[in-house]
Amino acid sequence: MEMASVNGPQLSNPSEEMQSALADCVQQIRAPFRPDEMIETGVAETLEQEYNRMETCIRRIIRVAKLMPFFNNIGKSTQLGLLRANLYGLIVLSSSFFFKRDIRKLCYPIVQADGSLTSLKVSMLDEVTSTEQAASRLSPSSTASSKTHALRAEFELYKANTLAAFDRLDEITGKDDILRVSLLAIKLFSEEALPPEARSNVSSARQAYLLFLWHYLRWNNGGKKLRSASELFERLLVAFIDLRTLEIRMTEFAKLLSLDGLSPLMREVCGSSQKVTSSASISTGNILSNSSYPIG
Repeated sequence: MEMASVNGPQLSNPSEEMQSALADCVQQIRAPFRPDEMIETGVAETLEQEYNRMETCIRRIIRVAKLMPFFNNIGKSTQLGLLRANLYGLIVLSSSFFFKRDIRKLCYPIVQADGSLTSLKVSMLDEVTSTEQAASRLSPSSTASSKTHALRAEFELYKANTLAAFDRLDEITGKDDILRVSLLAIKLFSEEALPPEARSNVSSARQAYLLFLWHYLRWNNGGKKLRSASELFERLLVAFIDLRTLEIRMTEFAKLLSLDGLSPLMREVCGSSQKVTSSASISTGNILSNSSYPIG
């Protein structure tokens, strides 16, 4: 997006209505997890266990999306299409709210059965190992040992990229959750994967969030610090490049999973990545469908 398209001559206040709605989204994201949300705190030792962890995050993402301005104004099929296309990036962005740089872990607030609050630290990919089935899909001509080593090396790179993305987000957003949730909204309304007829309303919504972000940065930096606001705006948009790299890796790893080891929701989500190699098109209704996770 060209800076000229958002750089008006007047310093405008960011929309109070949108800022209030985004604050509600932050509150939903940061709300302590209930016992029935079943956060997985043990070390994930397989790809399947690591992906099953995403289910709780996905369910919270859906609740947050429904609070976001414009999301409820688009059709249900478009909502599902956006979630399907941008899901892995949304998972990374929402997880970043709980990342602690000093310990390199995710730290989740938890409500215990007696109502007391505590926190749980979750390691990321520290002990993930490949199943024989996953390893065997890497290269039919390699030995089992070399396949396992190759998969492990790929996962180490994925972990490093994930931590780097969290570091970048933490560096450029600091403690400003409105900035962070604005990125999540912009990612949610990324319309590139949608059919052309569904893009117009989504593109307008994304533009509205970009304009809000720009006005919010200028307002916080003051009218005389346009350069600082411009530089931060560009750095925030560059963060989406990191996200795209992670999305590609997460999609590729999903092709290695044994669907039998996944929860029903994650089987549906990850199954689409495996089918894409043999099918040029996938029905939107088959992914995050109403039967597995109602949007309305």
